[in-house]
Amino acid sequence: MTDARGRFPGAVILQDLKGGTRRPTASFRTRRETGVELRTSGSTGIRKRVFKPLTVLEAELSVLESTFGNELHGAGIVATVSPHHIYGLLFRILWPLCAGRPFLGETPLLWDDVLEAKSVFEKWLLVSSPAHLARVESLSSDAASGCRAVFSSGGALTPLEARQATKRLGTSVTEVFGSTETGGIGWRRQPGRKDSTHWTPLEGVQVNETPAGLLQVSSPWSGGVCLTGDRGTVGSDGRFLHQGRADQIVKIAEKRVSLTEVEKRLMEHPWIDRAVALCAKPGATPRALNAGVSLSPSGRNALAREGRSRFSSTLRSALRRRLDDAAVPKYFRFLDRLPMDAQGKVSKEAVERLFLVAYNPACTGPLKLKTSTVGSRREVNCRVPKELGYFEGHFPRFPVVPGVVELQWVMDEASRWKGKLPPLKAVEGLKFKQFLEPGQTFRITLDWKETAGGPVLSFSLAEGNVLFAEGRCRFS
Repeated sequence: MTDARGRFPGAVILQDLKGGTRRPTASFRTRRETGVELRTSGSTGIRKRVFKPLTVLEAELSVLESTFGNELHGAGIVATVSPHHIYGLLFRILWPLCAGRPFLGETPLLWDDVLEAKSVFEKWLLVSSPAHLARVESLSSDAASGCRAVFSSGGALTPLEARQATKRLGTSVTEVFGSTETGGIGWRRQPGRKDSTHWTPLEGVQVNETPAGLLQVSSPWSGGVCLTGDRGTVGSDGRFLHQGRADQIVKIAEKRVSLTEVEKRLMEHPWIDRAVALCAKPGATPRALNAGVSLSPSGRNALAREGRSRFSSTLRSALRRRLDDAAVPKYFRFLDRLPMDAQGKVSKEAVERLFLVAYNPACTGPLKLKTSTVGSRREVNCRVPKELGYFEGHFPRFPVVPGVVELQWVMDEASRWKGKLPPLKAVEGLKFKQFLEPGQTFRITLDWKETAGGPVLSFSLAEGNVLFAEGRCRFS
């Protein structure tokens, strides 16, 4: 595809947004037109093929430009999402081509790479997803200077994630809601007005609520009226509140349980960043729920301080104050971050695999090769066992030691060195730089220092010049 004539034989000419738009055909469920064939992500069922004529794509691009274009003058596009799905295709390829905006062909995944990539533009905008924006707290507030706009899709940002991204990037995040089948449906900006959790339909989009409480969508690019699998309510002003997937309602112990509500209550807890709830036995009659959660810094501190059993019990007690007993997860998997698919969505299949094999207590620590202690410093040379129980499901085809496990190894070694440790007050400066993989040799270095405010343990996990993790533990 190109926006310039004559450069490539047989090129498909995209409509210039500044020169007007062509209206799509009344029904585009035909392959007579030139277009592209996309596949749905499969996150809500079997992957399906969806054909999109160029006239339909152009109609949606025209609305994107009329809605957001005035905010983007002179900005180049940096994207952390793949162009292999509808959001990435529209926002990082077709829209800039049709609007005459420069964009990078590379896809930076780390924030350091994003900052390096954006340096080629005086002004820039970010096309991203919750998977990346949830980790934006590592940026300094002035590192993202020149950012004119941030777009996010593929899942909803929590209010906390939206506030953090706004603070670090210097501009509010525009979330876009839609699907491959329906195209774009609506948008919102958090934080903002009091009801900023509501979505505003894009120009030309009509959203209705069915008697069953499902959202029904029609637009110039939806190919008619589309009944979604999403629950929601529509206000008198046309704006709507998304209330999760209809297939997120399950029956546990003869009671209807909303997995969306369980996830919401989990993420309200200060220990939890993100959560995904699922039935304990997919495909069978569910008797209980499981939950995979990524921990906040305070959650990692609490897990290291209280241990897994007490931590889980405390979390369940907090949930019982907000949820019915049937909705409280029976088992948890605590992670640094939830596994994501190529489109930046939480992979429920990967989370389910975390629960398929029972936890193996036989192999939970590193293989120690040599230990030396001199004064206030202790060094332990180790190797990661290939059969480590924590590798199960973390992650399929790419096993790595979870960060919370690395921190636990540090605390265990400190206890062996110093005996019973004082109460842990905080873990500071915690950074995970490189993955620890099966068979990897590494060295745990512990430095103990007595201060007026209590003992401080500085630690690192490294091998030569390669740093895997580092941080400080402050004790009472």
